[in-house]
Amino acid sequence: MQGVWQENARKKYYGRSVYTRGLIEFTNFCKNNCHYCGIQRDNGEVERYRLSRKRFFPVVRKGIDWVSDVRDAGERIPILRMSES
Repeated sequence: MQGVWQENARKKYYGRSVYTRGLIEFTNFCKNNCHYCGIQRDNGEVERYRLSRKRFFPVVRKGIDWVSDVRDAGERIPILRMSES
C-alpha cells in the first residue's frame, strides 16, 4: 500500500493518467558480455535474430504515438530511418 507522500508525489507528477510502455526488440545480438544477461555475447545457446526493416517498420508505425526510443547499451544497433523502409 502506498503511503501519503508517495500518493501525493504520484498525483503531482502524473495526475490520474496511466502510462504504458512496450518494447520492440528488433535484435538480440550484443557486443557486451554481461554475466547477468541471458543474451550476452558469449552465450552460444541463444538463437539470435534481427528483424529486417520490412518487418520492423510496420510495427513502429502502428505504435508511433506511444513508442519511446529505448535501447540497451550493448546492442549492435543498425541505423534505422523511417524513410528507408
